[in-house]
Amino acid sequence: MLTQYFAALTFRDDERALTRVQIIATLALHFAGLLAAAYLIQIPLWIAPLALLLLSIAPAILYRARGTFAAQTLAPLFFLYAMIAARFVFIRVFGGDVPGYFDYNAPDLRATLFRLEPWIVCALVYTLAIQVRVFALSLRGAIFATKQSPNSELGIASRKNARNDIILLALTLAIFVWAGALYIGHRAHGVTGTDPYAYTQMGVDLARRGTPLHRFPLFESVAPLNIAWSPIVHLGYHIPINPNGDAPTVWPTGGSFAFAIAYRLAGEPGLYLVNPVMSLLLLVATGWLAWELFHDSKDRTWIAALSIAILATSHTLFDWATVPMVDAQAALFSVLTVGLALRFAREPRLVFATMCGLALGAAYFVRHTQLLIVPAICVLLWTNRAPRGLRVRALVVAGLAALLVALPDLWYHHVIFGSWLTPESRELDLFSIASLAETVSAFNAGLFAAREFGWLLPFLFYGAYRLARARRVEFIALALWAFVLIGFHLLYPALRLRDLLPEFPPLVIVAAYGVVAFVRALFVVGDLSPVPGAQARTTNAKNLVAATGFIATLFLLLIRVWNVLPIPFGAPQNSYGYLTAAQRAAFDQIAALTPPNAVIGATMNDGAIDLYARRATFRPGEWSSAERAIFVDAMLRAHRRVFLLDDGAETSDTRRTLAARYALKQILVLDVPVFSRVDGTPGALWEVVE
Repeated sequence: MLTQYFAALTFRDDERALTRVQIIATLALHFAGLLAAAYLIQIPLWIAPLALLLLSIAPAILYRARGTFAAQTLAPLFFLYAMIAARFVFIRVFGGDVPGYFDYNAPDLRATLFRLEPWIVCALVYTLAIQVRVFALSLRGAIFATKQSPNSELGIASRKNARNDIILLALTLAIFVWAGALYIGHRAHGVTGTDPYAYTQMGVDLARRGTPLHRFPLFESVAPLNIAWSPIVHLGYHIPINPNGDAPTVWPTGGSFAFAIAYRLAGEPGLYLVNPVMSLLLLVATGWLAWELFHDSKDRTWIAALSIAILATSHTLFDWATVPMVDAQAALFSVLTVGLALRFAREPRLVFATMCGLALGAAYFVRHTQLLIVPAICVLLWTNRAPRGLRVRALVVAGLAALLVALPDLWYHHVIFGSWLTPESRELDLFSIASLAETVSAFNAGLFAAREFGWLLPFLFYGAYRLARARRVEFIALALWAFVLIGFHLLYPALRLRDLLPEFPPLVIVAAYGVVAFVRALFVVGDLSPVPGAQARTTNAKNLVAATGFIATLFLLLIRVWNVLPIPFGAPQNSYGYLTAAQRAAFDQIAALTPPNAVIGATMNDGAIDLYARRATFRPGEWSSAERAIFVDAMLRAHRRVFLLDDGAETSDTRRTLAARYALKQILVLDVPVFSRVDGTPGALWEVVE
């Protein structure tokens, strides 16, 4: 009986049928095991016999085709029962406990190994996979008919490939439906803060005024005063560069062109669709890159599908996919750059080198640091079988194409900042070798958290090992892509994991390859011919090891996304800069409650007030008490009403200071984001009255 079960666990057939007694005993064990599982996870006990009944449908149908009840297809459930027994020993004998699982921490086996719910899902998925395979084989080619004899090796292979393609297509579509429900369904209804607001504002200014510069009309009134100018511009903007109050941001402008196009075509709602759509396109491009990398492998479809699944469920991707940011665009163009270089290496044509250069220029335009993927591109364009002259031309053409796309940005730098080499931000001044240790610690905590690559680390290492052996040039290119950019960013003390999102695709693809290669290696086991004695026992042992490794792989993949999969079906998880529909409406209320020439103080909602309420703003926390008084007096003398939105500690301090000099009148309490502790009523809109 064991031989039949071990054969089923490795997706193989054993023609020997189970006896009636063995079938009854097996079903009794399953009934008891499922009852125990239902009891331990505290669900109604009647679900256990119902589950067994449903799982018995396929074996019962197969009875007519095979003449026996295929109870061996339920074999994966025994892993669940083994875990129940191990959990009992761990808790009752060794006094252990099963703490809560928090996926933002490093992987914790104690919190996950004895959680039964993931094991139940793994056992059910494993069981259904076996049943689908056996059921498909029993159709004898009725669905996957070919011109060859149904029993020929070519016919069997064709049917198997078709079956795999259908399964993978269904799974990939399910992934995109899930991702679309999350990225698009939970998208922001507005923006605030710094980065999300600034990218949005640049897009709106490009659409409305044809320039990424934003005009701060209040500058004309503040410039003559003997006070600092910075509080009247939003965080993320430079001091105005002309008397009209026009100011650039500290971020590249390239990513905002997509926002501008969407805004012109579909208005404000269309703008908020850009990043979700770009994130979905990034999934498509990553799958294509994996396919291109393993174009000659029979496992390329599995690797591509798994790459899409891993990236789609990355917390870093979906957390920022819902707000207007440009990380997904930078990642998308980086993936296209490497993919087109790979295509040139396989099919040396200058059109691919040209497209590669255009994609590289776009990646630079969106995020300048993506220029560091050039070493990886050079490796792919040079280390291939194309004639030397063609390779030289490819490098030149790719460079010129990239320069062509980058020229508008270089011109912008020259005109606005005085030199084409001067970056928008002075963050490069912060890069320091002294901050490396601290940054590496924070980086490791984020990248190798359970919800990112923590559970995938074994597959990442194994995939890198296998890729280095099988495809050395491609491995070197991917390694240069990931490590050059990651290494550069590790010198930046304010590094956030989303800054490295463009480097996720190579890590994801290598991890996916590691999973597929590991599973493929597991099932390279001995012959399952029904021979007695030591050889049969050895074969059974190998199959048990393979099955254990397979379900462990399923468990690691599932536990990574255990807290992630339900997110599209719950309330939106607000990211930084995210506005709900109610919060977006609050800024329309501000417009209705204040006159057009009003000036409104805020902590970090100043950009949203400007964008949606069309009111001039100031950030009072950057002024001293004396400077605030000078500003308020000047506004009141100019017959401009002054308001204060209490959305943080800075405005709370300002409110207390102004109360000693002016009268304050509360207008309304608004549903707006609060950025730090407010000692009064969060979101209250106050008017400063003489």
